[in-house]
Formats: sequence, structure tokens, C-alpha cells
Amino acid sequence: MPSEFKPTPPPVSTAPAANRPVARNKPPSPALLSLAGLRPLALIALTLWMLILGIVAIRLCRQPTRNSVYPLFVATGEKWCRGANVYIPVGDYRYSPAVAAGFSVLSRLPPAWGTMMWASFNIVLFFFGFLCWARCALPGRRDQDFCAVLLLLATPMMIGNFNNLQANPAVFGCMLGATAAVVTRRFTLAAVLLALAIYLKLYPLALALVFLVLYPRQLSWRLALALLVGAALPFAFQSPDYAAHSYVQWLDNLQADQRNDIKVKDAYRDLALLWRVWGDLLYLGLQKLLHLISGHPRQIDYATTFNQQVYTLLQLAGAAAIGGVALRVRRLTGALTTPRREHLLLTLVIVWLMVLGPSSESATYTMLAPIATWFFLHAIIAYMEARKLQTNASRTSANALLLPTLAYGCLLVAAVGATTPYGKTLLTWGPQPLAALLTFIVILHWYREGGIQSEPRP
Repeated sequence: MPSEFKPTPPPVSTAPAANRPVARNKPPSPALLSLAGLRPLALIALTLWMLILGIVAIRLCRQPTRNSVYPLFVATGEKWCRGANVYIPVGDYRYSPAVAAGFSVLSRLPPAWGTMMWASFNIVLFFFGFLCWARCALPGRRDQDFCAVLLLLATPMMIGNFNNLQANPAVFGCMLGATAAVVTRRFTLAAVLLALAIYLKLYPLALALVFLVLYPRQLSWRLALALLVGAALPFAFQSPDYAAHSYVQWLDNLQADQRNDIKVKDAYRDLALLWRVWGDLLYLGLQKLLHLISGHPRQIDYATTFNQQVYTLLQLAGAAAIGGVALRVRRLTGALTTPRREHLLLTLVIVWLMVLGPSSESATYTMLAPIATWFFLHAIIAYMEARKLQTNASRTSANALLLPTLAYGCLLVAAVGATTPYGKTLLTWGPQPLAALLTFIVILHWYREGGIQSEPRP
């Protein structure tokens, strides 16, 4: 009988510890998934989105200018070609002159072709950023099943932006892709994506600033170079005087476009809306209650309680708080190789943009949908694991599930209700900023429970 085979053990290195090569953990690659390796849930998500985008494409080809902001972009491109002021009337067009120069190219195309090119631009950037973020920059689970469920649950809140050709999918895709690039130490790609997002809509500058706090040496000069290249783009499509004056008009337009003093149905969907609606209702109810208690007739004050100066201070305080969190997170040494600190800062920036940002429209909340959905799934998984182990933590996990469920539910109700004839009235009551506030509380709970320092599961 042949003797049993025994493998030879590997030789043990006798070199001093200081001379041994150090094993380095390579960051995960954000490469896109191959179709051959897709699991059933991923195939379902892919099939659903291919069907949705196919229906949107057919609708855009047949009616390229209906229920769409694309005609505004075409008109902006035509104004740019003529040398007219693209920021008149105030508030219609809020993108940078660099984007206006790009729209000048689309304005020369037939409506169907231009519409499809702009839609493809949004689709490619969003799904590139989402897949990179989901596969590289999410704490905890990053497998295909989890990412597919995340995309499926966030789908109802994101469809509308692809149908009306808003730029939010492209902006959010750039922000997600930049986060994944920072996590994987691809700082040149991160700088390009951040610069593109900033020139599409100025507010992604907040995300760039917090990442600059984390990685000043690696990201500062790259981002500055990318911004300079983008700033020079309009000068290639128009005269230098016109291009330079367009930047002045852009800044003036951003300062003049304030919606906190108009009717609430047309106002931004942020904390100011909640203040003007619910704050005024509470103030009015308090006056009537005091009137009943005192028994003396008194005049009811129907004036609004909203104060723009106080609200501006709240905006600045929120931004300063996120900067302070970024400085604190930078000093943490236990999570240097994990995506948890980048995830924390991304979620805080998104919530700040929704609640206290400069231009939180209903369509902008497509950015909050994947974030709120991730915390919702995270809470469900924690609850199911606690129930499986039959520990005392199950009750705590059940309590922790309440706020993420409410935040996700508010977004879902707003997305579904917006498709009804009473959608605008529903959104006036503020379910979207309420969802953002609830998500903020969830983020604080996740941070307090040590989510920033826990190692992610493989």
C-alpha cells in the first residue's frame, strides 16, 4: 500500500521581522459586474431597470419635450450661441457656464437625438457611481444580493429624475463614484468626478471640502487642476469677455434665487418648508389655546414665524458641524482602511444638502433614496440577526428599526404621492425633509453605536 501523502510545509522565513516584506491590503476594485456572474436578485434588478429605461427611451423618442426640463437646456444652449444672458429669467437656469457651453452643442442636434444623449449621460454616470459605491464604499455587506435589494428598494424614489431629464442622477452618480474613488485611493478619478458634479450643481462642493479635510495632500492639487480645466471650457465656445461675464451672472443668479419668501407650494423642500408649515401651525394653535385658557378675546397673529437670518445661521452651523466631524474622523486610526468614515461623511453631506442646502427641490431627494434605503436594510439585517441568536439585543434592534423605516416610508409615500393629482399638496406638508431629518437621527445613532470603528464584514 502506498504511504499517505503528506504535503511539505512551507519554509519558515528566518529573516528579521524588520526585513520581511509587509503584506499590503489592496483596495477593492470598482470594476463593473460581469453578466456571467450575476445572481438571481441582481438579474431581477438589471431586468427591471432595463425595462424602465427602455420605456423612458421610447417616451423620449416620441415626445422629447413633454414633461421634461430638456427644452430649458436647449434654450440655454441657443442663448449661449447667440451671446445672450443665459440666467434670465432668474431661477430658470442655475447650472454653471461650463454646462451652458455643453448645452450649446446639444442645441444643434435634433430634439430626439439631443434628448437621448443627455439621458444617456445621466444614466451612465449614475449607474457607474452607484455600482462603484455599492461594491467598494459600503460598510458591511457588499455582495450582489444586498446591492440588488438596495437598488430595487430605492427604485421608486429615483425613476422620476430619469423621466424628466433632471441632472440629479448625473450629479449623484459623480458623488457616489468620487466616494468610491477616495475609498480605493484613486484620487485623480475622484477629483474629476467631484469637479464635474460641482460644475453641474455647485452644492457638491460640500462633499469635496470634507474629502479635502481627510486627504489634503492627495486631493487638493488634483481637484484644483480639474476645476481650472472646467472653468476654462466656456472660453473655448465663446468670446473671453462673454464667458467671464457669464460667471459673474451665474453667481448673481445663485444669490438672487431665494424661495423662502414665496408660496410654500413652490418653495424648496427643506427645513425652511417644515418651519413655515408646521412651525406656523404650532404657533397659531398655541395662540388659540391661550385664547381659550384666558377667556379674553385677543387678536390672532397670522404672521409667519420664519426668520431668514436665523435660518442662514442654522445652515452655517450645520456646515461647520460637518467640518468638525470631518476633522475628528481624520484623527481616528482604527478605520483607516475601511470605507466607514467616507460613508459617514457622504451621508452627513447628503442630509445637510437636503435639510439645509441651497436648493432642495423634490427631485433632489433622489440623492437621499439610496442612503435612507441602506440604513433601512442595515437595521433590518441587525434585527434579523438578533432574532436568530435569540439575544436580548433583539428588542433594541427592533427599536432601532423604527426610525429607518419611517424615513424610508416618508420617501416612498412622497414618491408615490407625487404621481397623483394631489402630489403637490402632499409634498407641501414636507414628507421629504422629514425623511432627511429622520435619516440624520439614524446616522447619529449609527455613529454612537460604533459604526464608524467596526470592521466591515467580508
